[in-house]
Amino acid sequence: MLFEENSQLFNLVPEDSFFAQNDGFSNTNKGEYVSPGDIISAGGMRGHGTRPSDNDDEKLVATLAGHVDRIDRLVCVIGKHVPRYAGAAGDVVIGRVAQISAKKWKVDIGATSLANLPLSALNLPGGELRRRGFDDEIAMRAHLTEGDILSAEVHKVREDGYISLHTRSLKYGRINRPGCVIKVKNVKRCKTHWHDLPCGVSVIVGANGWIWIGPPISYSSNDSSIDRELRENMARIRNSILALDLYGIEIYDTSIMVSWELSGDFEVKELIKPAVTKQLASLTNQRLKLL
Repeated sequence: MLFEENSQLFNLVPEDSFFAQNDGFSNTNKGEYVSPGDIISAGGMRGHGTRPSDNDDEKLVATLAGHVDRIDRLVCVIGKHVPRYAGAAGDVVIGRVAQISAKKWKVDIGATSLANLPLSALNLPGGELRRRGFDDEIAMRAHLTEGDILSAEVHKVREDGYISLHTRSLKYGRINRPGCVIKVKNVKRCKTHWHDLPCGVSVIVGANGWIWIGPPISYSSNDSSIDRELRENMARIRNSILALDLYGIEIYDTSIMVSWELSGDFEVKELIKPAVTKQLASLTNQRLKLL
């Protein structure tokens, strides 16, 4: 079974265990509320959601609507909404199958409209290369069905926003392992999107801001349970990523590992507390500057 951010992901363990809901991330220590173009009252280092003022380099101007927050001298504007994904050819994305229509799947990737995955662009089991016929169209649900999580590559993007995907590689396709999907704003574009972390957790970072977290590829999809240590590491990675995203720190393999290492001073359930998320983001930001 696969899960997304707002689902019962961590019912793998008791509710009072180390997993907790994401609600704590929205209850940060909020500062003044600003709109795009507003001058932020006190200056500082430019962070997410800000730019230098045209008239005074020491002042910052908000570029989005949200609450002002500060990590040391770093000034960020924390918005409420995740921007829609525009799409770019070659991007690796994580998505959820929303609909099945004639010879194609409609996939939600966080764009303004559903992306299209044609039957002809699907990688068949075993990498078999042949033309798709009527029998393949009848058996489309055997490959992907509504609700399935998959990784894919953007094939083309039209001016009207139409996005076409393909999975013509063995590394793409349905993700059969249990795990969770979280949606973030600050993904750094990197050459590699698949990361097997030293803590035993596998992470796929989509360019559309969707991140899949789960067990490594060696994990059998027939296994009915995940051991407690692996589940706790998955939860720690999840909460650490959300803390970084909350404070506008770019998310990529190095920042994920640094935040995971620094989060070891806290229990997993503490990582959703506003004071702890702010401290973790600050420590991670300082460590990344030294690398």
